[in-house]
Amino acid sequence: MAIRFSIFFLISIIFISCSQNTELVTPAPPNSKLPSLYADEHNNIILSWVESAQNGVTTLKYSQFKNNKWTNPKSISSGNDWFINWADYPSTIASNGSPLAAHWLKKIPGGPYAYNINLKINQDNKNWSPTITPHKDSTKTEHGFLSMVPWSNNNILAVWLDGRKTADRTNEEYGNLNKAMTFRGAIFNKKGEILNKWLIDENVCDCCNTSLAKTSNGAVAVYRDRAENEIRDIYFTKLEDNSWSEPKPVARDNWSIAACPVNGPQIAVKDSTVLVAWFTGAGSKKSVKAATSSDLGETFSDPIIINENQSLGRVDAAISQNGQLLVSWMEEAGNGKAKLNVTSIDEGELTHYLVTEMPASRSSGFPQLEIIKGKALMAWTSFDENGTSQVNTKLISIKANL
Repeated sequence: MAIRFSIFFLISIIFISCSQNTELVTPAPPNSKLPSLYADEHNNIILSWVESAQNGVTTLKYSQFKNNKWTNPKSISSGNDWFINWADYPSTIASNGSPLAAHWLKKIPGGPYAYNINLKINQDNKNWSPTITPHKDSTKTEHGFLSMVPWSNNNILAVWLDGRKTADRTNEEYGNLNKAMTFRGAIFNKKGEILNKWLIDENVCDCCNTSLAKTSNGAVAVYRDRAENEIRDIYFTKLEDNSWSEPKPVARDNWSIAACPVNGPQIAVKDSTVLVAWFTGAGSKKSVKAATSSDLGETFSDPIIINENQSLGRVDAAISQNGQLLVSWMEEAGNGKAKLNVTSIDEGELTHYLVTEMPASRSSGFPQLEIIKGKALMAWTSFDENGTSQVNTKLISIKANL
């Protein structure tokens, strides 16, 4: 049975400016950006990011959080032909305390948004596999916004947005759902062999983040759908017994927008609890919302309104070991600035924690959230007075014991 919050105005909201934050020494140098955080099954944390050199070469690196600090960074892959985008960023996943796989995007001839997903698998904690491409079509289109999780026997489950149906689509044909972006998935092994593959949804929003979480009996994926009348609400689907369920809305915001808002959902799972956070512009309000499920995503609660005051979205979600629900999000602060916040959802009480102020522009990307050692761990991109980017991390003390 789903968790229910029946009357929104009875939810207590508390605003806290944290004085017990701990800013960590970053392992990432200047000219770093696009952080990605991942917590494995034992709550070991890995941070990855990209670094850009003056010669045009981009390098994907990672660090692990051990003994309350970040380890020396290690490189995964480099290239001068990568597609670097503020919203469609590389990621690294881990298992048993070590990195398992990493992905980035590689430009291909055919247009400004023609690129493929590239992956490498960590073979033995020292060597990475040759590059793998999880999609096998040869269209000169967009393939990205990938989410992945470790699967059985060190295989990997991945989902992504796939533009093969958009090949040769003209601007006049944008509204033709027969030429829409698709949502696809695959399971592959360390050799790059595809073990299973699926077309999950034929019509989805073109460029919103996807999110994927493993459960005790499969997986749950969330993404922004695209339906008739350009309704672009958040949908979910479950993988069980090698089959994806019929996609359903997490909530019916009925947001009609004839373009992609570039602002996707995030999901977190702990035991039978599922948390989904997202941004919507429905009703002429810029809102951040969340919904919960206590039955592994069979049903979801009515939406919880996290914020509806100039929200920028760019959300993330996490659940602590004792079931505490956290959502991170951004809101406009004026003069080109934005506030990065974390909200704790605790039995109907919302407590907002200010993490930092940062640029509101796209250059600041999508902040990342995980939970470790009883605190919220945030990663984001900051900029100095000269406009040089750098990945930063901070531990946030939350009122409840995480």
